[in-house]
Amino acid sequence: MGRGGSGDTNLAVAEKLFQRNPLKDQMLQIYRQLLEGMEIKANLYNPVHMALRLTGMVSRRDLHGTRCLWVRNRIFAHVFDRAWVHEQKTQRLLNASLERWLLSDREEDYVLRGKALQEAHAWSTTRDDLTKDEHAFLMAGLEVARKDEEIQQKSERDRERRLEAEARTRLQQRAIRALGSLVLALVGLLVFAFWQYHKAEQAKEQERSAKEQAVQAQKGERQQKAKAERALAQAKQALDAVRRAQKKTYLALHQAKKARQVATDQKRRAMRLLVQVGASLRKEERARRAALQARKRAEWLRKQESAARRRAELAERAAQEGRKAISLAAQSGQEMRALRAGILAIVPSLRSHQTPPLQALEGLIESVNTARQTRRFRGHQEAVTRVLFLPNSQTFLSASRDRTVRLWSFQTGRVLGILRGHRAAILAMAYTPNHSLLATADEQGSILLWDLSPCKHAMNPPETAPCQLSPRHRLQGHNKAVHALAFSPRGRWLVSASQDRSLCLWSSSSAKLKRRLQGHLAGISAIAFSERMGLLVSADQRGEIVSWTWPSGVVRKRWQPHQGPINALHLLGEHLLSVSDDKTARLWDLRQEKQIRVWRGHNGRVTGGAISADGAFVVTASTDQRVRLWSVKTGRKLKTLDAHTQAVLDATFSPRGLDILTGSQDRTVRLWRPFRDDATVVFRGHQGFVNAAIFAEGRIVTAGSDATVRIWTQQGRKKNRLLGHKSWVGAVASQKGQLVTASRDRTVRRWDLATGTSRGVLRRWAWQEAVAWDPMAHLFAVGGDDRVLHLVEAQNLRWLKALRGHQGSITSLVFSQDGRWLVSGSKDRTLRLWDVQRGTCLHTFEGHQKAVTSVAFSPDGQHILSASLDGTARLWLRKDGRRVSVFRGHRGKLFAAAFSPDGNRVATASGDRTVRIWDAQTARLIAILRGHTKSVLSVQFSPDGNSLLTGSMDRTARIFPASEQLYLRVGCRLLRYQREFADVRGLCVPYLNLRDTP
Repeated sequence: MGRGGSGDTNLAVAEKLFQRNPLKDQMLQIYRQLLEGMEIKANLYNPVHMALRLTGMVSRRDLHGTRCLWVRNRIFAHVFDRAWVHEQKTQRLLNASLERWLLSDREEDYVLRGKALQEAHAWSTTRDDLTKDEHAFLMAGLEVARKDEEIQQKSERDRERRLEAEARTRLQQRAIRALGSLVLALVGLLVFAFWQYHKAEQAKEQERSAKEQAVQAQKGERQQKAKAERALAQAKQALDAVRRAQKKTYLALHQAKKARQVATDQKRRAMRLLVQVGASLRKEERARRAALQARKRAEWLRKQESAARRRAELAERAAQEGRKAISLAAQSGQEMRALRAGILAIVPSLRSHQTPPLQALEGLIESVNTARQTRRFRGHQEAVTRVLFLPNSQTFLSASRDRTVRLWSFQTGRVLGILRGHRAAILAMAYTPNHSLLATADEQGSILLWDLSPCKHAMNPPETAPCQLSPRHRLQGHNKAVHALAFSPRGRWLVSASQDRSLCLWSSSSAKLKRRLQGHLAGISAIAFSERMGLLVSADQRGEIVSWTWPSGVVRKRWQPHQGPINALHLLGEHLLSVSDDKTARLWDLRQEKQIRVWRGHNGRVTGGAISADGAFVVTASTDQRVRLWSVKTGRKLKTLDAHTQAVLDATFSPRGLDILTGSQDRTVRLWRPFRDDATVVFRGHQGFVNAAIFAEGRIVTAGSDATVRIWTQQGRKKNRLLGHKSWVGAVASQKGQLVTASRDRTVRRWDLATGTSRGVLRRWAWQEAVAWDPMAHLFAVGGDDRVLHLVEAQNLRWLKALRGHQGSITSLVFSQDGRWLVSGSKDRTLRLWDVQRGTCLHTFEGHQKAVTSVAFSPDGQHILSASLDGTARLWLRKDGRRVSVFRGHRGKLFAAAFSPDGNRVATASGDRTVRIWDAQTARLIAILRGHTKSVLSVQFSPDGNSLLTGSMDRTARIFPASEQLYLRVGCRLLRYQREFADVRGLCVPYLNLRDTP
């Protein structure tokens, strides 16, 4: 039990661990407090607490329901007592000071002083094991202390002498001041005596002057009295004259009064006559004016009635055209006629500054969406057999049985070039992008090589005539129809496949036949190259596929997967697509030599097919007039593209996108955009519901139930993904380059919008479902299922206020434009208006029958908009909480509502999969926007008010045009180069920008 515990292993280990720990000072302080009986709450994350517990000197105990630190037992308290603590502290102080003193070459500035020296000296007296350095260090400290004491005593003596000298000086100064005061008093007495003498002399002089003035006054008084007597006599004479004049004046006034009375009586009679005449004139004028106003009002009513009839007729014609547009849009091949009807339905209303009828606007929207889904290119005189995208994705080629090849522009729909030279129907086409070289083949076995370079100048000017090209080479090697052509990956070789059962290998530079490959037992109908695997694959009309090693031309494998002729092959990497007359399309893995997918569903021969550039989709074309889009991953049919009126002969994907080009026997080429099926921008990437979508400083930010927040460009490209939440992200808000997100993982996170980095996390015990920024970005508000609205300082993420009052979960928050007020919506079916500065509730708005899901402030701050699960949106006055109007019409629950930036329109999002736009003043429905396939959860207007951003349960966000003018402009651009444009040319001119692209 001796101090230090050297006799016990546990005590020795504890002291050893204590001595080695770098946190020894903090541990010693806490241990001393525990010995003194202080209660210290245990902290698992405090490294000092953890170090003390690891030494074994301290343990945790429950004290009044709290886990506190405690000295392990009485043995440790007795061995490591306060004396031991004092010794450790003193020894620590001496060791550290001694080390600094030695390192400084024994400078006096580093020795101990004062109380530290006394403690060290007292400690040294009890030790007999001091080293020479420790003894020298203590002696040096004592020596310095002695010198300091001598210096202090000397300074005290100097101070006493200085104080005695100052006292003598003060006595001398007091004597001098007393003598000066006496001299000043004597001088003052002399001055006062002289002043009294001078004052007496002045008084005598004034007395003499007063006597002289009195004599002069008596003389003047006598003179004034004489003058007054003379004036009195004159006044009496004047008074007599005035009295005589008054008498004459009185007589004259009496006569004038009589004359004035007579004139007044005559004037009154004349005025009465004038009043009677004026009254009759006024009555006549009023009657005339009333008659004139009645005629004007009748004329105005007739004009209003006529205008109302004209507006009604115009609205009815517009509605009829809208219904016609909707009907035509549902019919195959009538997209352009539907678009023309939609434009005719809406333009007259816009020209007369009227709001178009709902059916007219729906007709325009539906026709624009249908026309955007597919564009038709007409010009060939017979069936289009092959279509081909050029690498620039702005032009494409089509080959036809009319023996021509046409070069088209996507932007304008114009024919840029026409290639003539074949003597029979063209059946095959191939292009090598490295040399601008095109190869075409016909049913007589002729192959033509074309150089497309001369036609490139026509790709930019919109009004130049189509260029005319002649073939560069004519290749003769087959004696039957050539059904397929393919260039080698680097463009050096051209391979042709023919009904004569042979493959010909041509040099693309010299146009000479280099080799002929034989091996098929039937006419060859399709070929494809695999650059990665060094393979050439061919298929014939027996349904057999042959793979050849390239460039040796040796047969590698044969297999017969189809029961009919194979019409097309397409290779992408290791995957091979084959389509056949047996109404199937099959996908193969060439490396593993196995079949991956079989697609069935067409009702006719499958004539063409292709794999998308990303390998995710397959398109097939059939004689059943349909084009089908399939998923490679799931094998499911995604879409059926139905617009051609006759058999579809070919289909291909764009080089770097998902646009589809098809050629048909109906002599048209169609461009399909299956993933841009309307005039919207679609944001795909979330693996769950898109719960919130907002505009944020030129970017789009979306939050989803997949626990991610994504940042996009407004064109739909992914820019960043913010990871950190562990569960459903229910709300997101942006202000001045900062983002705040609220999640059901019970956290609120702040992010940097530009870099996507996290700037802090707030943790709560409840789900957080709503968040809103103060306009100045100084604070933000969050709310959740704890029914409490919290205000948080944005910079330091510090809780400021807690606003209580709701009886249900808080679902939505919004600040006013000036930041003075805050509105919250709740599942308790109410919304509340809060004063942000005071933290008090000003109004409670009641009226909804179910939970309030969204709230919004009007731009002027005078109105509040709310949406509810009861299927209605309501407009309230902020000042008194009175309800202004109700927006009804959705067939499902309402999840969001928003004001336009000008405050004139309101947008609502619903579980019926639509977004509706309303007139904010009259609650009249303006437009219905469709496109989402599941409930729409959020909606927001763009800053310019021209677009609507939505988020949906279908895992997408979309940007919809929000005005009639935008849909009309898109429609006019789509129709511009079609035959139907002649009927609406005059209507489209104000809305058509020639530099725009469809």
